Amino acid sequence: MWKKFETNQKEEILSYISPDLSMNFFIYGDIVGLGLDHPAIDVYGYGEEIQGIILTYFDSGCIYSQKGNWDRETVAQWILEKELKHITGPWEEIQKLAAFLSDFEAKKTHLAELKEEYFQPKKYLGEELSSKDFLELVDFTNSIEEFPTRPNRGEEVEKMEWDQKNGGLFFGYKEEGKWISSARTSADTPKGSMIIGVATDKNHRNRGLASGIVSQMCKVGFERGREFFLLFYHNPQAGKIYKSLGFQEVGLFGMLDYKEG
Repeated sequence: MWKKFETNQKEEILSYISPDLSMNFFIYGDIVGLGLDHPAIDVYGYGEEIQGIILTYFDSGCIYSQKGNWDRETVAQWILEKELKHITGPWEEIQKLAAFLSDFEAKKTHLAELKEEYFQPKKYLGEELSSKDFLELVDFTNSIEEFPTRPNRGEEVEKMEWDQKNGGLFFGYKEEGKWISSARTSADTPKGSMIIGVATDKNHRNRGLASGIVSQMCKVGFERGREFFLLFYHNPQAGKIYKSLGFQEVGLFGMLDYKEG
């Protein structure tokens, strides 16, 4: 029922996800940017004739099914056997899969895209981080109550180091020696990146810090050859901020996070 794709089957995967590339940018970015020979990446296909795929990266998984015709109960059981903690994919698919994963919390989010020609930056803020800052960055984002806590700090730093080697961007803003706002990219390719981890300490919100950091990061990314950025947002206020920067809505995306404890 499941088959693991080999290194030489990259084009088969890309062909399967290509009809909905924005929704599959995590899968696309990891395959193009890191490659199937990356030690933390595996891609599995479901069915003799592929009915869906799952890309795993450490304890996270990205799912996609063109027609939604795979057995979701079987998929859920496979996710549990692999001990995956974080699953992403198109909201319609995530919502249906959640019925078989009672220990996971499903969240709906909006997916938006920014192309350089539509970029309307705010005041640029923040500095680019290096790997020596990553442990502090993990601790900062773990302190944000809206974010899922990742208890394995060393593994998170390792993920960041891999992303940085692949062109990932990391920006943050400090006051009195402490990070109070940050953003980063993942699934980086020469053409585009996914913006993740946009966070501001609750005592420093409504100051334009997040929009300033995202502006700075996109400016640097475009200067380095990126053509577009993607990001997720949950609430209408965040949507207004991102749309004011030039982001345009693509569709609804979903996440399943394991409920620790």
